[in-house]
Amino acid sequence: MRALRMSLSGVKSIKRKFGKALLLPLLILPALPGLLINPYRLHLYPNEAAAAPECVDPGECSEAVRRDIEETVSCSVTIPETCCRVKTIGLDSARTDLLKVGAVLSPGCAAGSRRGETYRIREKSRVIGLDQTGNGYELSLLGEQEIRIAAEFPEQYLNRIGPGSEIKAYAYGTELQAELISSGRKVEDGTFLADIRLADPGLLCRAGTAVQVSVVTERKEDVLCVPLDCLYTDREGGHYVLRRVEDNYERVPVRCGIRDREYCEICGGLEEHDVIFGMADYADG
Repeated sequence: MRALRMSLSGVKSIKRKFGKALLLPLLILPALPGLLINPYRLHLYPNEAAAAPECVDPGECSEAVRRDIEETVSCSVTIPETCCRVKTIGLDSARTDLLKVGAVLSPGCAAGSRRGETYRIREKSRVIGLDQTGNGYELSLLGEQEIRIAAEFPEQYLNRIGPGSEIKAYAYGTELQAELISSGRKVEDGTFLADIRLADPGLLCRAGTAVQVSVVTERKEDVLCVPLDCLYTDREGGHYVLRRVEDNYERVPVRCGIRDREYCEICGGLEEHDVIFGMADYADG
């Protein structure tokens, strides 16, 4: 019996040892694919556990440079039902060769006959549809109309968007003429509205069309900038870069200004031509 108890005790000891040995792989294996794809995933804060600079490709190094920069804020707006109303006209006969869907008609163009007389287009119009009915045809046209939209922007830009602001608007990849009418009459839930008038000379828009609106909020010339992929954010929300020092690097806190899609203005902490590492693709996962 004593031998049996010793034998059982040995088995339990082996199970405990193997259990501990298996525990580590079970914890590591689920994260292994992510680490294989991104070996620097563990280095979220380079000051605490950063990858060695020797691992950085020289091509990923950048310099702090002086350049012009402009900051923009963008949003998407859907054209409301009250705009771009479609006009429907009944015709006795129609020029089907001319009234193709999508065709743009000039003022004075003869579209067919109506009540025994030639019907001519009164304003520039785009053909939306031509349906044959029992009595003739039903022509649907989109004419030139004023389009007004309300674009919603974050409250932080409230005093940076106003008369004289440069506005661009796009629909279906085509730029529309945009003009700011009023801005910031009311702030609600951290946002405000800017009323914008659009001109659509190509008659592309419809009710429900998504319009991309972009406003230049600030523009600066010849300021110190770094690429966005060289800029890091710490736990407290501050910003820093990794500046090269001989064969190593140092973490340098920086003060940021405006930014565009590629660069960020640096208001303090760096000098022109300082070499910095662009490891953002590795560090933030």
